[in-house]
Amino acid sequence: MRSTSSREVEAIGSERRRDVRQRSYGRLVHPMHRMQWMSWLVAVSLLMWVATGCEREDWKPDRLAYRSYSTEDATIKHGRQAYKTYCVGCHGEAGDGTGPAARFLEPKPRDFTSGVIKFAAVEAGQLPHNEDLERVIRRGLHGTSMPAWRFLPEETLGGLVAYVKSFAADEFANDEPHARIVAAEDPWAGWGEKKAVRKGAAIYHALALCSNCHPSYLTKQEVFDLSKAEYGSGTTSFREDPYAGVVTSTDWGDELAAPDFLTAVLKNGTGIEDVYRVIVSGIGGTAMPTWRGALPEEQLWALAYYVQSIALLRGTTEAKELAAKLASQAPFDPVKAKAALEGES
Repeated sequence: MRSTSSREVEAIGSERRRDVRQRSYGRLVHPMHRMQWMSWLVAVSLLMWVATGCEREDWKPDRLAYRSYSTEDATIKHGRQAYKTYCVGCHGEAGDGTGPAARFLEPKPRDFTSGVIKFAAVEAGQLPHNEDLERVIRRGLHGTSMPAWRFLPEETLGGLVAYVKSFAADEFANDEPHARIVAAEDPWAGWGEKKAVRKGAAIYHALALCSNCHPSYLTKQEVFDLSKAEYGSGTTSFREDPYAGVVTSTDWGDELAAPDFLTAVLKNGTGIEDVYRVIVSGIGGTAMPTWRGALPEEQLWALAYYVQSIALLRGTTEAKELAAKLASQAPFDPVKAKAALEGES
């Protein structure tokens, strides 16, 4: 038996509905039938009015969160239109980062369906606040295809944030964003920036051990000497290639090398507050953890100053000279270094 196509089913349905209407129109000729028909219409209208007044329209997946659906329908509609206009080409209709342009882009557009974004003032991997999404949209992400949408009116921006959150409606409905991470006062500002850079270099290479993932920017001998001077014990153990970023997997399933600050563009910006924010908050969905609470604020700011000092060298003659020095350094003898350290103690 031949199966009926969807087009045929639709045609049959249309024909049946037309027959019903014709029969109904015939009955309306009689005055009694007309009164019954009008009574039925009034009853149905009242039922619809009660239903829509007592229960909100279910927008799933266009629902908003924080345990309520208090956002006006007009906001989500406005956001949907803005998303279709500015975002769908890269991020896709389902918000999963698979828009038609995505295959041409590197890094890939963000997948919004988990509710997690990389750069937010919350602990890495936690749900962002509206302000975090607004900041990324307004400022864009350097070194990526995500532009800065500074021209968007506040109403459009608010609707867009609401619609982006709707792709992870269940996550936002069942959980709330963690407390915002607020920047502590910079203890080095205005007097100790150069000192902070030196302190930060020691923290980077010998205390926080950022160079276990990110590249090192000192020769092995320099790391030994600096760690010995700052902490009394020189570093003699290094990973196989300390001048390349370690590759790890992200929550979105792609491979990501820890950025080389000497060559990579810092997506969140190179301002000292921008660098500090990323360090203390971490980067959602990646191996970069939250450092707030792991180190004193003075050290976190010093670390930010050091990372910024390396990032600002990108593309300069100094950057090339530093890379050449690291590549041509003399062999490091850990046994000899340990012996010298023991002889001094």
